[in-house]
Amino acid sequence: MKRPIITVLACVALTSCTAEAPAPSIDAFFDRFTADWVRMNPNQAIAARYFTGPEQDALETQMTPLTREWRRQRVELARRGLTELATFDRARLNEAQRVSADLMRWQLEMVVEGEKYHDFSFPLEQFAGANVNLPNALIIVHQRGPEHGDSAPDHD
Repeated sequence: MKRPIITVLACVALTSCTAEAPAPSIDAFFDRFTADWVRMNPNQAIAARYFTGPEQDALETQMTPLTREWRRQRVELARRGLTELATFDRARLNEAQRVSADLMRWQLEMVVEGEKYHDFSFPLEQFAGANVNLPNALIIVHQRGPEHGDSAPDHD
């Protein structure tokens, strides 16, 4: 359930919700919210190569904490996103913006609604448990090779 939410948020090109005044356009809001959402999840930023330059390089050295505090902050960001999204007049949006806004609203509502189930996850699952996610994060997502100036490990 986590992967589709994250993937669609990134694909729709949504950006962040901060304590700033509402964005001048919904497109600017989408861009800002997506950047904040991805910034909060270094594993996603690395897998998607979402940013460039020093910001991406800094995220490459981090891992998403996946702690209770991180989940709480993620839900709070989703709530702020819903609040700011509600400030846009749907009548002024084009069709693509309305579809994106509806999809974003649905995904953020799923994050908020899912908060009550955070303590009911299974630590070991066939497709999404720590037994799968941790090796994937360390071996696949955080893999650094020659393109980053690292040499391949010597297996003699």
